[in-house]
Amino acid sequence: MGAAVLGPAVPTVAWIEPEDIAGAVAYLASDDARYVAGLDLRVDAGRILN
Repeated sequence: MGAAVLGPAVPTVAWIEPEDIAGAVAYLASDDARYVAGLDLRVDAGRILN
């Protein structure tokens, strides 16, 4: 399905870059995330379709 078919279901057309994933991994590996547990952290530019 393309963005034209999905319309508002796809909020962005940005592509995910490796740096985006690396940023999420760096956060989860840092002390700032020490209280994060059971999190489903989606780095998908809002492209999850249920």
